[in-house]
Amino acid sequence: MTPTEQAPIPEYDPALCPVERALEIVGDRWALLILRRALLRGTTRFADFRDGLGIAPNILTDRLAMLVEEGIMARRGYREPGSRERFEYLLTDAGREFNLLVSALGYWGTRHRPLAEGREVLAYRVGDSSGVELAYLTADGERVDPLEVSTVRREAANPSTDGGASLPAARAPRA
Repeated sequence: MTPTEQAPIPEYDPALCPVERALEIVGDRWALLILRRALLRGTTRFADFRDGLGIAPNILTDRLAMLVEEGIMARRGYREPGSRERFEYLLTDAGREFNLLVSALGYWGTRHRPLAEGREVLAYRVGDSSGVELAYLTADGERVDPLEVSTVRREAANPSTDGGASLPAARAPRA
């Protein structure tokens, strides 16, 4: 290849993008709202999701089945005295970790889509009720402004042995 020739740009492969893979599961409005309700309200039962969200039963059935299939929720049977068996939907570890994304969306919505009444959602630590914030932190715990953060694609590595040594040199934030 001569100095004036450019290497061909590889074709985009959505399967390689972790954001796109996540959105395949939780990119649907109803899936997000079901997870939000489970995380913030502790909702586990079909009727409570249906009534609390105003979602059609067929759509709720579909989204809950998908969340179970993807390992974000687990379905468990229960029986009220004198009633037939029903199911509840419990968050798995992956589902509970989704709290970080729900909080990030809430934070962004509060800052960039505020209500005229000034209502906001505050995050706090369970146990002592101290306020918490979402933030980018360096390995040393230094807070980093989100506008100073960029990403890079690389082959999967073992973070415990790699130490980030193959990350690119610092560059200016994108405008």
